[in-house]
Amino acid sequence: MPRLGSVRDKIEGLAHAGMQRLLLLRFNAALVALPAEDFVRRVLLARAGAREVWVGEDFRFGHRRSGDLALLQRMGAELGFAAHALETHLHDGARISSSAIRAALTADDFAAAAVLLGHPFCIGGRVVRGQQLGRSLGYPTANIRLGQRVSPIQGIFAVRV
Repeated sequence: MPRLGSVRDKIEGLAHAGMQRLLLLRFNAALVALPAEDFVRRVLLARAGAREVWVGEDFRFGHRRSGDLALLQRMGAELGFAAHALETHLHDGARISSSAIRAALTADDFAAAAVLLGHPFCIGGRVVRGQQLGRSLGYPTANIRLGQRVSPIQGIFAVRV
């Protein structure tokens, strides 16, 4: 499933929201196999020094998704950190989620995607030379190289640069 933004986009968004420190983990077989309790001790406490953890109400983590908010709260009480649930945000009675945003983009409903995102959908990359088919029709285009990323939308779009 295509991601809505790059890691860089997410880091910039978190910094803009006031995040001061961020720990990025490589998602690999060792991390996938890590039991939830070990993740709390080794990653949240030993590596990140977490004093507070905020997660979505339906958040799951650890091997076989065995950890949840209740586990974080129990371990937090024992190990000295607080765990809280973020409020689920709704739009027109439906949960705002990346799946809902992708569905809006796939349906070419950019207005709905913007409402769900809280801002217009953006995608960036290096402009590269294409086949210049648009130019031959009187509509010059900018072809964006996405590298390893896959866009949740495909096509030719009028945009603001």
